[in-house]
Amino acid sequence: MSARPGKPRAAAAEASTPPQISRGVAIAAAAVLLGLALWVYAPAMGGPFLSDDQHYVERNPYVHELSLESLAAILEPDGPASRAIENWAPVQLLIHSLAWQVFEEDVRGHHAVQLFFHLLATVLLVPVLRRFGLGPRATLLAAAIFLLHPASVEVGAWISQLKTTTAMCLALTAILAHPRRPLLGAALYGLALLAKPIAAFALPVVAVAAWNAAPRTRGGEPSDPVLFRAAPWLLLWLVILVGFFVVEYGIFQSHASGSLDLAAQQTTATRLRSAIALVSRYFVMAATGFGTSAFHDPSPVDRFGDPWFLAGCVALLAVGARSIQVLVQRKPEAVFWAWAAAGYAPLSQIFPFPFPMADRYLYYALPGLLGGAMLASRDGIAWLTARLGRPALAPQFATALLLAGALLVPWFVSEARGRARLWSSRAMLMADAATNYPQGKSAALLRARQAASMGDVATTVAELRPVVDQGYNRFDVLLTDAAYRPVRHDPRFHALLQEMARWWLTQLGDLETPTQPDFYMVALSQALLGNEAAAREALDRGLALGGPYDERLREHRRALSTGGAP
Repeated sequence: MSARPGKPRAAAAEASTPPQISRGVAIAAAAVLLGLALWVYAPAMGGPFLSDDQHYVERNPYVHELSLESLAAILEPDGPASRAIENWAPVQLLIHSLAWQVFEEDVRGHHAVQLFFHLLATVLLVPVLRRFGLGPRATLLAAAIFLLHPASVEVGAWISQLKTTTAMCLALTAILAHPRRPLLGAALYGLALLAKPIAAFALPVVAVAAWNAAPRTRGGEPSDPVLFRAAPWLLLWLVILVGFFVVEYGIFQSHASGSLDLAAQQTTATRLRSAIALVSRYFVMAATGFGTSAFHDPSPVDRFGDPWFLAGCVALLAVGARSIQVLVQRKPEAVFWAWAAAGYAPLSQIFPFPFPMADRYLYYALPGLLGGAMLASRDGIAWLTARLGRPALAPQFATALLLAGALLVPWFVSEARGRARLWSSRAMLMADAATNYPQGKSAALLRARQAASMGDVATTVAELRPVVDQGYNRFDVLLTDAAYRPVRHDPRFHALLQEMARWWLTQLGDLETPTQPDFYMVALSQALLGNEAAAREALDRGLALGGPYDERLREHRRALSTGGAP
């Protein structure tokens, strides 16, 4: 009789051990995933520099010239390179600069660099998932989803998202280095932040991992000095994060103040509802691939009965309750929910900014969601089979669930391939955004561009008016876009451009140490307003500084001297 009670326990212990996969199967699976990734991203590889690519790479002279002067400008926190991109991201710009020395304007090389770092992030994710409790098969599935998820295409196909992939690679390497090589881990964490601030997610991950690893008493309760040994290194990570945040927030606030002010105009209740609604949107996107879009532009949530808001409340309550439970129990699952929460936190409107919804933002939370869901389902299977009195069936249930999850991969591959095609053309990207958000800014800009190309000034101005009111200020783009040539000299269109130019003069007029790009925008603005003398003065002051914008400033100076357009 005494032997019987031991059988279920033995069966349960066996069921809790994740099935292994052979090295040959792992290599074959990696080869298949690599082939799928190359096939998925192939349509985007010849796509042009798009949107942010232009001021990050294509037209960024600090990237084009690999010199001590450019290096100093890139490394300086509030230097001209940081001001040009409104972020302090020296790691990203240095890698762009190295790529430019090799490929110059050959866009395929820059796409290849970006895809390489996306693949590297997937490779680095595997040992991290294994460290925090996922079995081999679950890890393989999670890596496949991360690599081929439709939302990941924006990261893998958009050249300027090198900041996202490099930050993820460095953050994952920092997690792997800690705690065995804590100083190296802290240094890598700092570098990850210097690629992109959202790499901050790594600190909560290692903190919860340290909590889980704390020693326990004989009775199984955690001992009192829970984080004593880890505390100094975690404190160092925190100091690095705070120091970086102070510098980065100052740069972003001073050079993106218009968009920050616009976001802050919403009421606290509206921002709260919108942030919670985003939770459900991201959950749906992560689980199904639905809801991806270029240039997301959801409307603010202005009522508590909004379905996205209500679904977000349910998701937050469920995940929050589960997170607290596994954190108290010190289960590995707690690390993943901390990961997901930290990946979402920068988007939660704690610090308001106007565009908190984007495919690329799921990149950091997705591994946490995948790991948390997989470990929660493992506990669920153990609970269910125990209630049924059949714990030995747990491996079969787990296999069935993994197979069901694997069925998502072909769907994701198909959707991702379609989204990669969008990155081969600016027109296709804008059309995608306009289709998904017909009342959004991208749709309005597309309609304005179409109207301008046909010489319809009234419609052009009517479509641009609300976009300008919502913070759009790139009059320089409208000046150089050939589609606007038929309406460029119409007084109504010209008045709108002048309004944007005045905004720039207001923003740049308060700078204590203007840079060459600042003087360039001042000159463009003054010339547009008809103040040619002030424009020449700004150009001369920019040339007196010296730097990689010299030729651009001289060209503008010559154009003014001959009476040409700025």
